[in-house]
Amino acid sequence: MSKKILIKKQRIDDEPMVIFDGKKAKIIVDADLKDILQFLDELGYEKIEYEGFKDQEIPKRKPISLKSILKRVKSKCNECGAIGIYVGFVKGMNRGKKVLKLEFEKTRNNYDNKIKEIEKKLLNYPGVVKAFVYHNTGVLRPGDDIMYIVVMCKHRKDVWKPLKVGVELAKTSLPLKMIETYENGEVRIVTH
Repeated sequence: MSKKILIKKQRIDDEPMVIFDGKKAKIIVDADLKDILQFLDELGYEKIEYEGFKDQEIPKRKPISLKSILKRVKSKCNECGAIGIYVGFVKGMNRGKKVLKLEFEKTRNNYDNKIKEIEKKLLNYPGVVKAFVYHNTGVLRPGDDIMYIVVMCKHRKDVWKPLKVGVELAKTSLPLKMIETYENGEVRIVTH
């Protein structure tokens, strides 16, 4: 049975707030929706309903937290002792210019298949038992996580090479368009 929750946006005492309306409690939070969704992911909520949000405020797919990825990857392996993690995040400065945002868009329908291909390649490395690749899409601000590459291995010596290869494969083979917007109004577009 999947856990579900309603997230309701409203104003309380003339302040914007988000209310989680569960069966047992109401929690009033002043936080970014993406952070709230990552927190709910960590708690195991799979179905999220929204009330009071504009369509552009709701992410196209639910953000995944690194904590929940680690929980999934670590399950069911008693002979493993090492996890290698790469976290790519949005820089505040790039090419000497202040970055306002990055936007990632899928450019082809085979995105999910490409993710699976990368994970399968990583599983072919000696000692690798599990591999997980996640790349955020939509609008991201400086400090937001872009990508997670996670490999779980039997021994620590086995994590480094597949982790490095996974990062390069994700950066070069995922069908994504990146739009980087700078403070001076300049825009840089990179398509893979």
